[in-house]
Amino acid sequence: MYDFFYQKRHPAFLEKIFLRSSLNILSVLLQEFPLKKSLSFLELGPGKGYFLKAIKESKIKISYTAVDQNELVLKNITTLKKYKSTLPKLPKFYQKFDCIYGAYLIEHLKSGDELYELILNCKKYLKKGGIISFLAPDVLDQKFEFYAADYTHQYPVTKRNVSLIFQDIGFTNLVIYEGSDLCFYLTSNPSFWKPILWLSKLLLFFYNYHLFSFIFSPIYKNKDYELDNWFYRFYSFTKVKNLLFIAKNE
Repeated sequence: MYDFFYQKRHPAFLEKIFLRSSLNILSVLLQEFPLKKSLSFLELGPGKGYFLKAIKESKIKISYTAVDQNELVLKNITTLKKYKSTLPKLPKFYQKFDCIYGAYLIEHLKSGDELYELILNCKKYLKKGGIISFLAPDVLDQKFEFYAADYTHQYPVTKRNVSLIFQDIGFTNLVIYEGSDLCFYLTSNPSFWKPILWLSKLLLFFYNYHLFSFIFSPIYKNKDYELDNWFYRFYSFTKVKNLLFIAKNE
């Protein structure tokens, strides 16, 4: 699953965008540890490794571990500490982590029960004062596009249903930020994310990637349903609202 995605490299300018976005998100997560000079991170679903690259550029010393179910992903991740596992199950670790992070991951789980199990398993390996953080698209913003965009999207992520799971497991300190990929690229200050998101939605109110693909079809041959359709990528980058959950283990 997704082998075609991992085998195809992004254009250089997109790599720079994704790396900067990862650096800004990492900066937000590091604000939870103002006094620590070294940290341990576990990333669930590392994808093409942009978050790992951001960690390597960080001034803070960070020990990194990765978990994924895809052999190709793990092969391409440049860390010695990597494990194969199908979530919500986790491998057996002999350490605890300051931060457990997963981007564009929980929407691929089959149900809220699986997310509950995943968070419960994560908590076992979370240090006191550590955080669990998930980044995921908001189904209430995308509506049916949430399912149309990716055939593996199964769990409909909302602020409410995810926060209820965290609360049931005992997390009382939960922060949820709203923003688009454009927001994450522009700034590491989350207080600006929501205004940028709504400004871009306002300015692009009439933008529709289906319509633009049709209008420019005489000169742009990629169909609106194709993976490399740039009108869809622009929509996803500027208009899709994502939720960044940060739950602290107090």
